[in-house]
Amino acid sequence: MYRINGYDVELTRGDSLTLRVLLSGRDLPEGTDAVFTLKTKPRETAHLLQKRFDASDEQVIITLTPDETDLAPRTYYWDLRLQIPQDAGGYEIYTPMEYAAFTILDVIGASIGTGESESMNPDLPVLQVVLTQAREVLAAAETAVNAVNGMTAEAFESDTPSAAVTDVDGHKHIAFGIVRGPEGQRGPQGEPGAGLRILGTHASQSALASAVAAPKQGDMYQVGTAAPYTIWMWDAAKGWLSLGQLQGAQGATFTPFLSTNGDLSWSNDNGLINPETVNIKGPQGNPGPAGQDGSDGADGYTPVRGTDYWTDADVAQIKAYVDDAILEGAW
Repeated sequence: MYRINGYDVELTRGDSLTLRVLLSGRDLPEGTDAVFTLKTKPRETAHLLQKRFDASDEQVIITLTPDETDLAPRTYYWDLRLQIPQDAGGYEIYTPMEYAAFTILDVIGASIGTGESESMNPDLPVLQVVLTQAREVLAAAETAVNAVNGMTAEAFESDTPSAAVTDVDGHKHIAFGIVRGPEGQRGPQGEPGAGLRILGTHASQSALASAVAAPKQGDMYQVGTAAPYTIWMWDAAKGWLSLGQLQGAQGATFTPFLSTNGDLSWSNDNGLINPETVNIKGPQGNPGPAGQDGSDGADGYTPVRGTDYWTDADVAQIKAYVDDAILEGAW
């Protein structure tokens, strides 16, 4: 005994079932198979029963034997998947229907009557599956996936919350406006750190181990006879650990030198590599503006006759001297 309600099936436990599924809306090539699957839960991968039937003539005749329906009374789930051969090779896997309920009823007290549905044989229940509807759903799903693929998002501070979706370079872009909340309260002041505390100095690690018989976790001592000392710390799990020297390597003093043509070079007192020489001389500047005229100088000194320039007597004497030197041959 059976009952058909949409795609849901009710069947008495241990009864055989022949179910005719009509496939319309798409031409199916020769070699198309339909796979009937029965599961305990609709989304699980394991199945209770799986059978393959021919679907080339756009219909599937599903047959179940009494042994195959001899299941514990409860609601199971079934679906139908098409395997359609392609011209280029391979198969298209196509599920034309959502999973549906398949309820097994106990024999005792079960009275569900005979099924009533359109059929070439009144005793053969018929299900109508329109393939074009499923294909349209698949196309819509592919369109939605393509819109999501490559989607980008950004967030910016805004006075009001918002979300704007735009198309950018063939994909969706979502811009979220985020409202900045009030500034939170300042947390309490943390406890001061322990810092680096050297508890003492010992000449060697063995001397340290002998002198400090009961160290505590994190106790540190410096070991050596002169700087730089090596720092040793007590670890409760590993014992004394060397932390290396606190003093770094010998540094160097770099001295700059600037030549008359603007080359800046360096030297150092520790044999290190100096920075490359660079020329820091700038281009010739433009002439500056002309200076202002100076103020008039003070009046000059007026010479005194007989003191600052010759008198007639002086001139006569000079002439006589010159005549004697030149004309008389004194020179």
